Amino acid sequence: MVEQIFAESRRQQGTAEIEFRHFKELAIDEIEKLKAKNLRFEALEAYYSFYVDNRDENRLQIWFGTRSMFRKDYDGKATATEKGATLLYSLGAMGDAATILYPAESTFGKVEESFIFRGIGRLSGAHLLRNLVRRDFDDLVAYAYVSSVEAQATRHESWRIWWLRMISAMQVGDKHEPPKIKGYMGGAGKSLVMAFVTALMRPVALLVVAAVVLWFGWDTLIEVLKGKA
Repeated sequence: MVEQIFAESRRQQGTAEIEFRHFKELAIDEIEKLKAKNLRFEALEAYYSFYVDNRDENRLQIWFGTRSMFRKDYDGKATATEKGATLLYSLGAMGDAATILYPAESTFGKVEESFIFRGIGRLSGAHLLRNLVRRDFDDLVAYAYVSSVEAQATRHESWRIWWLRMISAMQVGDKHEPPKIKGYMGGAGKSLVMAFVTALMRPVALLVVAAVVLWFGWDTLIEVLKGKA
């Protein structure tokens, strides 16, 4: 009998598909609760509208639509527009679930990065839902303000996105950029958690840790140290 050498991989893929479907089923109701809870959401929805796309079995996308900027473009011909930020959950062919944030983009420009890569892994439906509730939805709202060319972000939103850009891999142009914090803490070639551990005795590391706890709480620091941010 020929050994079924791919059986475990196929089993894991099947389990990941079940978990992702479970996450999507629960996420739809949860998103409605998160909309009501986040006080900064209402204005974004009023100007951009807000959409949830659950049609693809391997994707869940929530995003702000396109608004008129009520002015002409650089050529003075067409009306300038701005497309809002997007949060995408995507299940890959091998069973890994990816979470990606896309910035707002307007006729007049966009931020440097094409997207912020929040993470990837074989995560349970419960874990994905917990990320949505604890961080991802609020990240989306903050990113919508910070990446807009006109919207006025709060100080907390600006710090939140600064921190995401520090700890997250990003796509800049056609180049994949590793988390910036690895370079600042001497972590080139190391995992993010090892970069933190190596740098804990350095004054700059202590300042970063203090800032993270002050602005985002202990839960965020713990996620970073576990490599889950």
